[in-house]
Amino acid sequence: VEVGASPDLQATFQTAKHKIPMGSLNKITDLQGLEKWYGNETCDILVQLKLDGGSVSLDYEDGHLMQALTRGDGTTGIVITDNVHCMQNVKTVLPGFTGSLRGEVVVETPVFKHKYSGSFANPRNMAVGISKRKTFSNDIKDATILYYDIVDGIARSESEKIKVIGKMGLETVWTTLADSADKAYQIIQDVLNRRDALDVEIDGLVLKLDPVANKTKRGFKGQNPEWAIAFKPPSQTALSRISDIVWTVGSTGRVNPVAILAPTELAGVTISRATLDNVQLIEEMNLEVG
Repeated sequence: VEVGASPDLQATFQTAKHKIPMGSLNKITDLQGLEKWYGNETCDILVQLKLDGGSVSLDYEDGHLMQALTRGDGTTGIVITDNVHCMQNVKTVLPGFTGSLRGEVVVETPVFKHKYSGSFANPRNMAVGISKRKTFSNDIKDATILYYDIVDGIARSESEKIKVIGKMGLETVWTTLADSADKAYQIIQDVLNRRDALDVEIDGLVLKLDPVANKTKRGFKGQNPEWAIAFKPPSQTALSRISDIVWTVGSTGRVNPVAILAPTELAGVTISRATLDNVQLIEEMNLEVG
């Protein structure tokens, strides 16, 4: 296997097209960007945690879970239905429901710290890796899907969507409403200030115009909704020492260098491993053991 190769996922995994594309979000990093996005709107803003895991879509027909896909490139995803069956907060039967539920596969931080910190670099790597694993392993039972959207052809406000998912008996991503850009920014700062105390890893927050009419007016630009945006804070960083570099074969067959680190606290998790992607990155960063 070529080190650092990018295999053709079509040849490695079964894939399928999303019935409705899973578009990505434009990003902002400050209050000015938030105010520019909100513009002259006067409606409520839905504020959600942006979970740092693996995005998935669960497709139901006549109440039965038929297929689960990773986000992939937004148009085509990897089929992970069998793995999703083993995860927490999944219902294979939702009577009368035809449509899709969208959520994030996560491994909650307390579970990760207690059981897996020596086996995976971080909760996100674990969640993404075990989602695409081809053989069953008990650790997949510690993965959870938290939902943030429902797609069934019925026009609803974003807050109504969360209520509908909750009435299905499923846990949703933490969500609240703000009545202005300033209030939304206050909520964002409050969440970021207590980020390390959350039970899930996040890499920001998602903001959505709540009413149907406002979403319809804004529409989409390509696959990206203009009525939603992602607030991305600066990445959390820490210094550590490389004690070794080992090679691992990922679920796609790609061989990756992994740095074994002196245990380092970051975002409430003890980090002891870090994927280095490829040899070129090691050379460019002049990384060495010790």
